[in-house]
Amino acid sequence: MWARMLAFLVWALVAAGAVAWGLKLFARALPVPPHATVAVLAPAAGGDWSRLFGRTPPPAAMPQATVPEPAAGDRFRLLGVVAARAAPTAAPGVALIAIDGKSPRAVRVGAVVEGDWVLQAVQPRAAVIGPRGGAAALQLELPALPPPSATAPAVPAAAPPRVPPPLRSGLPAPPQNPRSRER
Repeated sequence: MWARMLAFLVWALVAAGAVAWGLKLFARALPVPPHATVAVLAPAAGGDWSRLFGRTPPPAAMPQATVPEPAAGDRFRLLGVVAARAAPTAAPGVALIAIDGKSPRAVRVGAVVEGDWVLQAVQPRAAVIGPRGGAAALQLELPALPPPSATAPAVPAAAPPRVPPPLRSGLPAPPQNPRSRER
C-alpha cells in the first residue's frame, strides 16, 4: 500500500515538472503592441533633497520682465509663538511663520526665515524679524484674541428620568402554583 502511494507521489511530481518545463520551453511570449513606448526612469536618488527637509530651493533665473516683490510686511504672517515668559536662561523660543501664503513652518530664534531674513526674537504674542547681523526690520504680531464672554454658557435643562416600560406588558400573568398559596 505504501509503495503504491509513494510511486503515485513520485510520478505526480515528475508530471508537474514536465508540464512546468514544457510551458517554459514551448510557450510563446506575447508580442509588444506597436503603439507601446519605452518608459525612461529618472534616477531616484539624484535629486535635491533639501526641499524635503524644509529648506527652500534657490530661485531660478528670472527673465528680464520681473514681477515686483511685495513688501516684507505683506509676505510674512505669524500664526503662533512659543516663548519664555521671563527668565533669560529659558529656551529662546519658536515662531510659526507662513511666507507668501504657503504652508507655515516652525522657525527657531536665530534661524533663517527666508533668504537673508532671520528670526531675531520671540515675545509672548510677537516675533521680530530682520536681516542677518542687522537691526530688527519687521515685527510680526498675532491677531488680538476676542474679548471673553460675559455670560455663562447655556446649560441644557435636565431631562426627566425615563421610566422603563413594564417587562411583561400585555401578556397574561404567569400561572401560580396552588401549593404556594397553602403555606
